[in-house]
Amino acid sequence: MFAHRSARAVLLALAMSLIAACGEESSQPPEPTPPAAAVATPAPADTEADTVILQAEQPFVAMVTMAPREAGSAHEAFPANYRPTLLFDAAPTEVVCVLDMSQPVSAFSPGDSHRISGRCREDVTLPRDKLGFLVQEGGRDVGRGTVELP
Repeated sequence: MFAHRSARAVLLALAMSLIAACGEESSQPPEPTPPAAAVATPAPADTEADTVILQAEQPFVAMVTMAPREAGSAHEAFPANYRPTLLFDAAPTEVVCVLDMSQPVSAFSPGDSHRISGRCREDVTLPRDKLGFLVQEGGRDVGRGTVELP
């Protein structure tokens, strides 16, 4: 929030400078320009190290175990570009992702565990100690997975 206000002040000062350069007068006095250090303050190193961002449409690797048929999972193999909803342990919302179930086997059946590739439709920020997720289809939990870090 602080960076947002600082950027806003810089934009306002820039706009006021442009108006003054064009010869037009403003009814409001210009706000003081904040020091350069306040405009772009990087996050503390320990904060960045504690989180992982799964960027939208960028691949990530996860170990996934699909629930067995007896637990109410699907009765057929999952398709190669399966699009379930993932509910991440640390994220407050559900995210639709594409899970590539084609590798390392041609059929990913209920009850199987495999390392897969995935891509989410939107960015997801996770703490490094909470990389787990539920795989949901039609409101039912059909699997569980964990994002693997490089």
